Amino acid sequence: IDVLQTSSDAVDGRRHPEWFAGAMPADGRYDFNRMNLRRKYGRDDFEQEFFVDLQRRLRAWGVNTIGNWATAAFVETRKVPYVLSLGEVSSLKRLGVPTLTATRFYDVFSPAFEETMGRVLARCAAERPVVAASLTDPLCIGYFIDNELRFGSLAQKVLEEPRGTATRAEFLRRVRTQYGADIAALNRAWETQYADWAALEASSTTPAGRGFRRDASSFEAAMEPMVSKDPETGNLVMVDAEDEEASIEKFFGGLDREYRRELLKQWRKKFRAAFRGLPRKWQEFVRLLEKSTSQKEISVATGISRKGCFLRRKRLEQTFWWLLREHRNIKALEVK
Repeated sequence: IDVLQTSSDAVDGRRHPEWFAGAMPADGRYDFNRMNLRRKYGRDDFEQEFFVDLQRRLRAWGVNTIGNWATAAFVETRKVPYVLSLGEVSSLKRLGVPTLTATRFYDVFSPAFEETMGRVLARCAAERPVVAASLTDPLCIGYFIDNELRFGSLAQKVLEEPRGTATRAEFLRRVRTQYGADIAALNRAWETQYADWAALEASSTTPAGRGFRRDASSFEAAMEPMVSKDPETGNLVMVDAEDEEASIEKFFGGLDREYRRELLKQWRKKFRAAFRGLPRKWQEFVRLLEKSTSQKEISVATGISRKGCFLRRKRLEQTFWWLLREHRNIKALEVK
């Protein structure tokens, strides 16, 4: 459970003071969570008593982990496993992580991205005592980087990025390869009229054609690297898709044999439950996806339109696609 704090997002009451009873705070902002806690405990210094009650309630409710944005004072009680936030795009940009300008995301193809992101944990630990203490705290189970990024539309404004942006350059390189350096073929697909590749390179306008949106969506998959914590150094590291199986195998290799067997059993149970809930033709769709069958072959085999395959795959990625991925990756590990 997250946002375990004594304060909530305050309401600005200056525009409608008549809505509120009592004297308005000097800054005009009403923090109802803190006001109610002050009323409950009858004093201003209620935090420690509130944390004791909060710990008791979490145990009673079966909540065993503190999610993101818990107040540092509660995390520092060291009673419940927790995660910490290391920042978002704006704050990580201050730490030198390259970012995009047209989209709230990172310039993940920049040569400096992996290096600077890998130093974020150490930089935050130097500035924030609670992060420094987490490095050796077994109750710290992970870190958050950013929040509510708009996956699904990250690459739609890629051409609006400055020309020196590495992500923009990579997108153009890929589409040039995709269309065999044939600008006429790209124009037909994107419904555009670029005179040549130089004209596309100079453009900062997002094409309206469906072909561009399709290519941008495909490119987005390459913009979503995994982030994990290196157990040996404590640094945050980027894991490419082709390294994912090795990463999962490394994770499983560090687990106790009995715990590993139980974890595999739970994953298989979740996978089967999700799988049984699909109509028959979609079950076949999932089987073919697991084999990395092409979209065209899936369409022929299932009778589902190629557009339907594309839309369903996007939905799977947003729901239980991770289960399918884990199910495929752990097959080779079950014998270990």
